[in-house]
Amino acid sequence: MGIQSDENKGNRTLIFFTASFPYRIAGEQPFISPELKSLSSHFDKVVLVPLAMDDAPFSLSEYENVRVDMSLAVKLKDRKLFYKIARCGRALFSLLFLKAFWQDKGGGISNKVKITVGEIYRASEVKKWLSCYFDSLPVDEVCILYTYWFDFATLGCAMFRDWRIKNKVTRAHGFDVYDFRVKFRSAFLRKYVLSEIGGVYVVSDKGKEYLWAKFPDYQSKIHRMYLGIHACSSGLLPVDTDKLSIFSCSFMNPVKRNDLLASYIIALARAFPSRSIVWTHAGGGPLFDQVKNRIEQNPCTNLEVRFLGSVNNKTVLDFYSGQPVDVFVSLSESEGIPVSMMEAQAFGIPVVATGVGGIPEIVTENETGFLLSPNPDVQEFINKMSFFFIKENASRMRVNSYMNWMTRFNAGKNHENFALSIQR
Repeated sequence: MGIQSDENKGNRTLIFFTASFPYRIAGEQPFISPELKSLSSHFDKVVLVPLAMDDAPFSLSEYENVRVDMSLAVKLKDRKLFYKIARCGRALFSLLFLKAFWQDKGGGISNKVKITVGEIYRASEVKKWLSCYFDSLPVDEVCILYTYWFDFATLGCAMFRDWRIKNKVTRAHGFDVYDFRVKFRSAFLRKYVLSEIGGVYVVSDKGKEYLWAKFPDYQSKIHRMYLGIHACSSGLLPVDTDKLSIFSCSFMNPVKRNDLLASYIIALARAFPSRSIVWTHAGGGPLFDQVKNRIEQNPCTNLEVRFLGSVNNKTVLDFYSGQPVDVFVSLSESEGIPVSMMEAQAFGIPVVATGVGGIPEIVTENETGFLLSPNPDVQEFINKMSFFFIKENASRMRVNSYMNWMTRFNAGKNHENFALSIQR
């Protein structure tokens, strides 16, 4: 249960907005589940408010003080077209939009209008939900509003005011940090949010520095706070000396470049025909059939490929626990700071990945793995990967990887610090 509150503080409630968790749509479970363990111990009540939902939620039975409020997700999904048009019209003529329209630069008129109006409309729905929620709230309830993504829900929280709110905070990751990841983003609305909330907790140093450069007046509100995972390994597994075991884990979309990874692993197998290679990938997505077809059309007798499909986080951790993995690989063209790589390091698995986003904060060259150039050619990939054919080479990297997780990405420490920080 949450901490006991005294009569001056009242009950402490965390209202936690997610993209879809505890539902599966947004794939947040690997990130939020470890954090929820810490948060639930610091509050009397945690209210999860997903913005989208389906019919397959993860179980929260282990938490006595966590509940899910689906009403906002239902309203966002089921609003009638006439209502949406009317509310968008109201957003279009709002003072917030007019200020944003005149002060924001670039993006093109069409994108600027469409995206900004859409953001204000959806933020207004969040504000309206909060107003209804607080109408029925006891007078002694002290609340913190927390959004997992720096998006319209954060704007909605910024727009809402109530004396029972002690703090408003948000996490920020990758696409919700970097403007080049989206068609248009209103700088005016970001400044407005920063003026109204208590803090932005960016999951990487690079992301923090990016926001610092864009919003220098609000640097004191922008912090780096790493994610993490809980201890899940009692020690380093021995490697299989007869095979090179490669693992990757990601949603299969163009940004992750899984099709390119498949081609490069095929090239690696052909460059070393006497070596036995096993590649396992966890994750589905729009490129799944394309990647599978590429493997089938380019058979290699020394390459075995296993596609686990869309699996939950526990399946990945069970895989690491049950069999040796030599190296985790990624050719992603853009990242925040991948939890999947933290998980690999928690099992002492070195990482070979493109040095983009926050990845260099996880991977130290020739210490915990290798950093590839942002657009590596196949020979660069083969050169780095061939290091792992000699198992003795990687023994130091395995120890370093495990220690890097222990000191920097241990959820027990990181999430405890986060829970304490947002209550100040």
